[in-house]
Amino acid sequence: YPNIGGYSTLVRDTSKEDIPNDGLTEKDIKEYIERVVTEGIETEFQAYMILPQIISQAALDKWFIPNSPAVKEIMHVVLRHKEKGWVLSNPMNPSTKRILHLKIRKIERGEIFVATTEYWYLRWWNTKDNSYTYPYRETNRQQYVLRKHKDSWKVYETIRPQPRTSSPPQPTHPDS
Repeated sequence: YPNIGGYSTLVRDTSKEDIPNDGLTEKDIKEYIERVVTEGIETEFQAYMILPQIISQAALDKWFIPNSPAVKEIMHVVLRHKEKGWVLSNPMNPSTKRILHLKIRKIERGEIFVATTEYWYLRWWNTKDNSYTYPYRETNRQQYVLRKHKDSWKVYETIRPQPRTSSPPQPTHPDS
């Protein structure tokens, strides 16, 4: 492999792969895949930020495959939190997210696997109690599975671990 400054470069022919490479370089393709994942993360964050409004299907469909496991998971969280009256849109809410690391792990004919390390801080405000009710603060590794949908690559699934440090408040029962 070519070696420059201690770094090796793997050179491979992408012409036979199911990647949009009409005259694009491998760098262009990599940037495109990274953009799909980062825009998907941003769209998910915006879905939470605009609560109690519900994100439009068109906004999700731009970066996610419709009715995919990733969309179902986002909508499950959105609808559950709307029902509870939890929002991130209250004044001075410190909620944020950051992509710390992103790497394309594998490109196959029908799927692309991208690994990320992400920091999410979501400080959920309960509109019924007018107080912060649940802080979600996690740095975790996630895997994104991209699939081709109508001639473009979109997020199909997000594989993420269970939260390690924060757990939602448990209901108290009079029997306990």
